[in-house]
Amino acid sequence: MKNYLKILFIVVCIVTILISCRSRLKPNMYQIEENSRLKLDYIDSYYLENFTISLSEKSEPLIPAEGKVLISNQKRIDPDNIEIETGLMSALGEINYRIYVALPKNITTGKLDLKNKSICRIIGMYDLENRLKHYECREGYLKIDTVKSSRFHAYLYGKYFNYKNDSLVFDGDLNVKEKK
Repeated sequence: MKNYLKILFIVVCIVTILISCRSRLKPNMYQIEENSRLKLDYIDSYYLENFTISLSEKSEPLIPAEGKVLISNQKRIDPDNIEIETGLMSALGEINYRIYVALPKNITTGKLDLKNKSICRIIGMYDLENRLKHYECREGYLKIDTVKSSRFHAYLYGKYFNYKNDSLVFDGDLNVKEKK
């Protein structure tokens, strides 16, 4: 009976540790609105080689060039509200954000300034003109704290604005891997 309790105790401890590590390492991204943090549904984050970003809303966001670009896809779902207010716009229950960050050729730990090196595009919402869905980062940073071969972990904070000064503010962790 004593051995059974010891084994049960060990199994419970191992399961608890595994669950806590999984939730701690899971990337969480938030959209900050006024004084609230709205958790976004994390879709994926990856980087592509031999690209840079375009700051123009008239062109594709990725331009072939020497460099790397981080791409993070996030989704905001509000099942209680039929429409989600986001500054000047509203969306029917779901908004998809795609954040682009121009990375240096060699990814190392440290802090990168995002001003003029990052954009956010709202995906979908085809009834809106592209200029309203294109946001440029005016203030923020990407802090890379771990790099392992073709993967890295980073913390992103950025304030993004479209041409009408409508803003999006993001804050959270990213687990990024190379996409081939």
